[in-house]
Amino acid sequence: MKPASRWSGGSKGGHLAPYSSRASRRVVTLSIHIHDRFFRFALAAIACGLASAPCEAWAQTNFGDVSVQRFEPAIGPRNFSSVAGARTDGHWAWSAGLVFDYARKPFVLRSCATATDCTAGSGEDLSIVEDMFTWSVLASLTPTPRFQIGLRVPVVLARGREIPATPVNSSTTTSADANPIDTAAAAGDMAVEAKVRIFGAPHDTVTLAAVAHIAAPLGHLSAQGKFIGNEPPVSAGFGGIVDIRHGRFAAAVNLRGLYRTTVDLGVGTAGSEFRWGAATSFDATYRFAIYAEGLGATRFDANSASNPLEVGGGGRFRATPELTIGLGGHAGVLQGIGVPVARGVLSIQYATSGVDNDEKKKKKKKKTARLSLPAD
Repeated sequence: MKPASRWSGGSKGGHLAPYSSRASRRVVTLSIHIHDRFFRFALAAIACGLASAPCEAWAQTNFGDVSVQRFEPAIGPRNFSSVAGARTDGHWAWSAGLVFDYARKPFVLRSCATATDCTAGSGEDLSIVEDMFTWSVLASLTPTPRFQIGLRVPVVLARGREIPATPVNSSTTTSADANPIDTAAAAGDMAVEAKVRIFGAPHDTVTLAAVAHIAAPLGHLSAQGKFIGNEPPVSAGFGGIVDIRHGRFAAAVNLRGLYRTTVDLGVGTAGSEFRWGAATSFDATYRFAIYAEGLGATRFDANSASNPLEVGGGGRFRATPELTIGLGGHAGVLQGIGVPVARGVLSIQYATSGVDNDEKKKKKKKKTARLSLPAD
C-alpha cells in the first residue's frame, strides 16, 4: 500500500477546506460504499439505545460533533417519506408513528496519494461511520385545521471510529488498524416542529404551509463525538412547503434554512446550510401508492461535498383508514457528510382523520337537532 501523504474523500471528488498540522497538510472529502449488514446490532440498540447514557463506544476527542443523519421522517399524516406535505386538517386530530432507517457508510474518508491523485489503489478508504441504525418515534397533534405541532424522538445505533488526528504513513499499519471500529447507542436530537397551512384548503390543487422546528442536542449530550447529534446549544430551522395535488398525482417541494453550530471536523467544517426536498406520488389504488423523492443541501459553495444529494422512492400501503405502512430506499448521488450509498426505510403510522372528526361533529349536531324538534 502506498503511504498516505494527503487525505481526500468522496468517490465523486469535491475537496473540503484543507487544514494544517505539524505532520502534513491534508485535504479531505467524503466517500461511501454499500455492504449487506442490516440486523447485526438491533438487539444492542434495544438494550442500550433507549438509555440516557451511551454504550461503550469510540471516543471522538479531536474535533467537533455533528449529526450525520440527514434523513428526517416527516411528522404527521399526508406526507411522503422525508418530504412533508402542507395539507393540515382536523380538529384535535392526532397521529403516532415509528420509522426505522438504516444507512450504510454515511461518513467515509478516502486517503489519496496526493490532493489530486485518487486513482484506484492510491489510497485507503476509511469509514468514520460504518453503519447507522435509527428508530424515530413520531407524534403530531392538530388542534385546528390549519395548525399542527409535532415531535420527533430518534434513537440511534452507530458503528464507527475516530477521525484520525494525523495520517498513517506506514506500509504495514493502516488507518483502520490505528482506529478500530466500535459501537455507540443513544438518543438523537429531539425536535419539536410547528406547521401552519397559510394558503389553500386541504382539498385544493395548490396548498402552501410554513414550518419551523427546534432540536435539543441530546445526541451530543448522551454520546459526545459519535456523530449522533449536533453541537449545543440547539439546532433550528424555518422554511416553506408547496403542495400540489391533481387527481391521483401529488407533488411537494420543501425549502428550509438550517441553523446549527459550526464545528471543525479536522477534514473541514460543518454547520448551517440550506436544505431542500422534492417528492411526487401516484395513488395506484385506494390502498396503495408509490412515491419518489430527492433530498439535498447546499452551503452555497462550489465544493461538491458541500452540495450533497440522495434520491429514493418506495410504496405506502393503507391497511385501514387510520393505519399506513411504508417501505422505501435511498441512494447517494452527490457525496457529502450524511449521504450514504444506500439507505433502507420502514415506517408505520396511525393517524386519526380530521375529516372523520368533522363528520362525527356534523352527525352529532344533526342527531341533537332531531332530538330537540318539537313533537307534532
